[in-house]
Amino acid sequence: FADPQPVSRPGGDPVAEADAREADPSTPETALGSLASAVVPGAKVETVPMRSSGDSADDSTIWIHPSEPARSTIIGTDKQAGLVVYGLDGREIQYLADGNMNNVDLRYNVPLGGQAATIVAASNRGKGSLALYRVNETTGTLANIAARTIYPGLSPYGLCMYRSLQSGKTYVFVNSASGGVEQWELFDNGSAKIDGKLVRSFGVGSQTEGCVADDVHAALYIAEEDVGIWRYGAEPGATTTRIKVDSVGSGGHLMADVEGLALYYTSTGGGYLLASSQGSDSFVAYQRDGANAYITTFQIGAGNGIDQVTHTDGIDVTNVNLGPAFPSGAFVAQDNSNDGQNQNFKLVPWDAIVAVTGAGLSIDTTWNPRAVGSATRPSPTPTASATPTPTRTNTPTATPTRTPAPTSTPTTVTTLTFKAEADAQVDERYPSTNYGSATALRVDGGSDPDAESFLRFVVSGVSGPVQSAKLRVYITSGTSNGPAVYAANNNWSETTITWNNRTARSSGPIDNKGTMGTGTWAEFNITPSVAGDGTYTFVLVSDSTDGLWLSSREGSNPPQLVVSFGGSPTPTATPTATPAPTRTATPTPIPTATSAIVLPGRFEAEDYRSGGQRKGYYDTTSGNSGGKYRTDDVDIQTTGDSTGRYNVGWIVAGEWLAYDVSVQSAGNYVFTTRVATPNSGKSFHIEVDGVDVTGALAVPNTGGTQVWTDVKSPPLALTRGPHTVKLVANTNGFNLNYVVVTAP
Repeated sequence: FADPQPVSRPGGDPVAEADAREADPSTPETALGSLASAVVPGAKVETVPMRSSGDSADDSTIWIHPSEPARSTIIGTDKQAGLVVYGLDGREIQYLADGNMNNVDLRYNVPLGGQAATIVAASNRGKGSLALYRVNETTGTLANIAARTIYPGLSPYGLCMYRSLQSGKTYVFVNSASGGVEQWELFDNGSAKIDGKLVRSFGVGSQTEGCVADDVHAALYIAEEDVGIWRYGAEPGATTTRIKVDSVGSGGHLMADVEGLALYYTSTGGGYLLASSQGSDSFVAYQRDGANAYITTFQIGAGNGIDQVTHTDGIDVTNVNLGPAFPSGAFVAQDNSNDGQNQNFKLVPWDAIVAVTGAGLSIDTTWNPRAVGSATRPSPTPTASATPTPTRTNTPTATPTRTPAPTSTPTTVTTLTFKAEADAQVDERYPSTNYGSATALRVDGGSDPDAESFLRFVVSGVSGPVQSAKLRVYITSGTSNGPAVYAANNNWSETTITWNNRTARSSGPIDNKGTMGTGTWAEFNITPSVAGDGTYTFVLVSDSTDGLWLSSREGSNPPQLVVSFGGSPTPTATPTATPAPTRTATPTPIPTATSAIVLPGRFEAEDYRSGGQRKGYYDTTSGNSGGKYRTDDVDIQTTGDSTGRYNVGWIVAGEWLAYDVSVQSAGNYVFTTRVATPNSGKSFHIEVDGVDVTGALAVPNTGGTQVWTDVKSPPLALTRGPHTVKLVANTNGFNLNYVVVTAP
C-alpha cells in the first residue's frame, strides 16, 4: 500500500493547536453528525470533576487490585497539572501535581528489586519527559520510581506501554504531535529504580496521540488523527512495515480526530480493539485478532443521572469482574463537556455496551491481565503435586539424573530428565528476526501469520529400550486449541534460526493438544520419535488462531524431555518393524507417518514422509503423473522391477524426497539405491540431516526406464537415533525404486 501524505497544519505550536481542536466540541467534525449504530443508555459512574478547568482530563488506565477487584482504581491524567487516582465509585484517592500529564498506561509483573511490580508510565508534556511510578498493591496509590528524568528525543504527547512475552522486557512507546514515535526499554537500574534506554524510533506521517500495544500478539496500534489507525510490530527489532486497520472519512468508520485506543482481551486470544472517533462522539470496535475486521460503532448516551459522553480523548477497558458495580468489566472514557463542569471520566459497564451492540461484542471475564509476564517473576520450582512429572524426582535438573539407580533386575525402569539445550521461536510476521534469547516461545497459526517454536535436546545415558518419552512445556499464556508436535532436523542454531531459514520437519504430527491452561505444565507423548541416545529436535505447530506462549530455556520453567527406559518396553515405545505404510493397488490418501523407518533396513522411494511440498518432498510439477499410491505432487507409477510395487519417475533436477529414519546402532552404513534410466550423465546425491554426505552418485545408462540396477554409496558414518535422509536429484531423467541400508 501507499503511505498517506502527511496532513499539513498551520504554523505555531502543534500541541497547543491540537489541544484547542480537541477541547472545542463545535469544531467542523462534530457538525458532521454521528456514525453510531447503537447508544448505551448512560454511564454508571462518573469521576469527580478535574481540579483544573479548561482542557484538562485526557487519558486513563485501569489498575486491577490483586485480591479484591472491587478495590481497583482508575488512573487519569490532568494535562494542566498531574495525575489523579480514582476509586470505582468515582471519588479521588490521590492527586499528584507532577506536571502536565497527557497519556498514561501501566504493566504488571515488571522485575524490580527482586519483586514483580506494577509500573505506571505517563507522558509529561510540561517537562518534556517520561514520568514513572510504582503502584502500591494494597492501596492503589502511586510513588515515583524513576532512577532519573528521562527525556525522549521528541516532545512527548501520546504514550502506551508494552510487555514483550518474547524477551520479558517492558517498553514505553511515546509519540509527538508531529508524528514521531520512540520506543524505550525500561529496566531496573540495580537499585530498585526504573531507568530507560531508546531502542527504536520511526515516523507515522502526521499528528498522532492515541496508541495501544497488544502484549500477546506483539502488535502496536497507533492513531494518526486525520488519517486512520495503523498496526505495527511492537518488538524493538520490528520493521516499520504497517497495516491500515481503518480510515478517517470516506471508506472508513472514523471521523477526525481518531484519539484513544484500547484493547479488550479474552482468554481465547480474541477480543476487541476499541477506538475513540472524536468527531462523531462515538467509539468503534474491531476484532483484536486476524485482520482487525470492523464490528460495530456505539455511543454513550445520557442516563442514570449522568450526562452523555462527547468528544472523547482517551479510553480504556477491562474484561475483569470488578465487583457488584461492574461484574462484566468496565469501559472508561474521557468526557469533554461534562454538563458545563470541569472535564471528567465516565465508567460504563461492559455488559451494557454488549447489550446494545447485539451479536457484535461479547463478555469473557476469564482473561487475567495481571498474569501477563508472570512467567518471568521469581518463583519456586513447581512441586510434584502441583505439576506432575513422569520422573521420580520432584525438580528437573540441568544434569541428567537416574531415578532409581540401575540394578540387574529385568523390570527396573530408569528415568532421565533433560532440559532443552537450544530453543527459539520463528515468526512469519518478522521472517528474518531471530528470537533465540527470548524468555518465552510463541506458537500460533490459522489465518494469523504463523509462529512456530523449535526445541532441541541432547539425550545420553539411555542404556536400555525406551519405554516412554515425553516433551514437557510450561504454559505462560494458554489456549483452547493447542499445537501439534513434530520431529525436525537438527541442523539449526539457536542464535541464527528465523522463519526464512527454519529447519524442515522430519515427521508427521506425533501428538497434539486441546485446551492448555495458563500456569500449567503440558506433556506431549513423543515415544515413537526417541530411540535412545542422540540429538532430537521437536517443533510445536498450530493451525489455530488461538495461540499460546510457553517458557523457553531462558525462562524460569525451561522445556524438558523426560525419557524412561529399561524393563519391558510398552508396545508404543519401540518403533514398528514395518518400514512403510500398507499399500493398496489403487490410489489412497497420503499415508500418515506414525514412526521412523528403522535402519539398517529397506525403504521404498514412494514412502517419503508426510507434510506436503517442501516438508516431505519438493516437486516442480503439480499432480501425480503416474496416478498411483499417493495423491500429492510426486510422480509415482507401477514398477516393472522384479521387487517392489511402485517407483518414483518423471524426476526433474532439484527435486527431493525426505525420509524419517531411526538408526539402531552407531556405525558405518552403505546406501544401495535401485535406479533406472535410458540416458547417460544422470546423478543424484544423499543428504543426512541437511548435509550432502555422498557427493554426486552416477546413475548408469541401464537401457530403459524399467531396466534396473543398484548404485552404492561409500560407507556413511551414522550416529544412533533419529535422522532425516533426503534423496536429491542432480539431473533430470531417471527413476527411483527403493533404498537398502546395510552395514558394510
